[in-house]
Amino acid sequence: MLVFLSWLLSSLGIIPNFSRARENSGPPITEMLRVIDGAKELWALENHKLVGAVPTESDLSPYLKDGRLPKPRFGEKYQINPFGEPATLVLTRDWGTLKAGTILSNNMWTPPHQGP
Repeated sequence: MLVFLSWLLSSLGIIPNFSRARENSGPPITEMLRVIDGAKELWALENHKLVGAVPTESDLSPYLKDGRLPKPRFGEKYQINPFGEPATLVLTRDWGTLKAGTILSNNMWTPPHQGP
């Protein structure tokens, strides 16, 4: 009886559906950028790289969880960028007030190019 009542209330929207919240949960995108930047720092330190050296995803794989870049959650595309520059992401679709094409890093955002 209690299971049926819980199911009924959640299907009517009276009790929130927490399974969807779990799907969207996870570290914020700024944390994912920090993870990439941290992997670049370790890669450069262990491989004696100088500012401007460009790591690949496979170079960073030993320093990343599951050996790969974070999985996109909002249609973003991660860009590693050269050592010494922050990792960035490009939104591939509108996200809140930010438009597709916006570039984000941990310390700034750049709006998409609007054309001539």
